[in-house]
Amino acid sequence: MVHPNEQSTADPILPVLLITQGGDFVRYDGFAVPLSGSRAETQGVVLCYQLRTVDLEAHGGKRVEAVPEMVMNDVLARIQVLIE
Repeated sequence: MVHPNEQSTADPILPVLLITQGGDFVRYDGFAVPLSGSRAETQGVVLCYQLRTVDLEAHGGKRVEAVPEMVMNDVLARIQVLIE
């Protein structure tokens, strides 16, 4: 999952995006951000069209790592297109 603010921990219910390593994401052209080449340990594709809210405490979620700022900016720009 991707969340834009790693400091937002006061509320366990956070907006997140899914990351997947499977599937053919060519059909989602423009709304999937690859993590390959980003120096992130987590690999796969961020699905920008799959914005959800998740109760991290209820699901046992935890922070794994931070993606580079350029990746997060790319993700946020694509989400902005979807919600405007």
